[in-house]
Amino acid sequence: MSSESNQQGGVDGPADGSPQDLVGDDGNSYYPLNTTEGMVILIVMIICMVLIPLVINRMMIYCDKSNSYRNKKNEDNNKSSTTWKDYIRDGLYIEIKGRKPIKDIVNELIAEQEHETNIRDVNNIPIGPGCLVTEQEIRSNYKDVDIADSVVLILRLSLGLLASGHCTVDAETTVLRVAEALNIPSPRISIGHRLLTAQFGSCPTHILTCERDFVFSILADLQSFSEMIICGEITDVKIALEVCDILLDRRLPYGWIIYDLCFWLIAPWAAIAAYYGSYYDMLGAAVISPFTIVTYRLCHRFNITHLEVILVPLVVGIATPLVWRYISNGGQDICHVLPQIFGCLLIWLPGAEVSVMFDIYTATLAPF
Repeated sequence: MSSESNQQGGVDGPADGSPQDLVGDDGNSYYPLNTTEGMVILIVMIICMVLIPLVINRMMIYCDKSNSYRNKKNEDNNKSSTTWKDYIRDGLYIEIKGRKPIKDIVNELIAEQEHETNIRDVNNIPIGPGCLVTEQEIRSNYKDVDIADSVVLILRLSLGLLASGHCTVDAETTVLRVAEALNIPSPRISIGHRLLTAQFGSCPTHILTCERDFVFSILADLQSFSEMIICGEITDVKIALEVCDILLDRRLPYGWIIYDLCFWLIAPWAAIAAYYGSYYDMLGAAVISPFTIVTYRLCHRFNITHLEVILVPLVVGIATPLVWRYISNGGQDICHVLPQIFGCLLIWLPGAEVSVMFDIYTATLAPF
């Protein structure tokens, strides 16, 4: 009788009414979640995804030394307030006309310099994209104005190349060649994934962070600009600084909606092309990717882009189990969850693009 009860409990559930674990094909046990529990987990996840950047932002306000720059930036944004139609129109913007060549920009600045003196406001200019250190803070370490101009140009160019998606090794080589062309004494520069360490002569070491993205239009302009300095086509450092400012402040050739749409499409294709996933993995990455978009948009909104590399993987790790259980499982082995995760984190994985290019070059990329 007891054996029959045990067999009955093994099929229909335990005799005491407790929930029964499900044993998958891989031998692992899974706790069955009902719809209510899944919805509660999803709501808690969304609330945490919104609150974490907000809480961190409030904490940063009390210890951030660059509040003046943030206040000025907010004032400028308030002055240029637009309607939601303009916001959508800007998001769908695509540039069709060609951009002005760098040589034409240099010639225009040289002509303007002959008639009037343009004084740059260095107090509130960040030294690089997504960097909280201002240009004035860098200049305060140098007594020689000419050396200070050259150092600022090198740092702005380095952070611009890094933030635009340049390979760190090539960016470091390019910047050292530019420093040599500008006759900067004893340049020592090391570029990481989101970190720049530089020292010039016996001056203090600069440790700077920046945001990381793939903006090939700006990257192409900055690389051409660097080659012009290396080849001696641009010798005036002040003119070079003006050109660098113009290139970094150029409007992107596409709007934010086009950007987010392309970013969303990167994840599913990366899951199969870079990480040898299946079509179910492609589906899972497409569902998880919007969470990464919302996270990095919130980071930009609350001025905590330096924590983006931490928050994005955190949110992906929270969203992936739900997506895997209810959408993208497809009866696959549990190891198929990795292409879905890494496809969404392609931009934040150091050296990921190098690995993909190497696979393409060696003809070993065969996901189908």
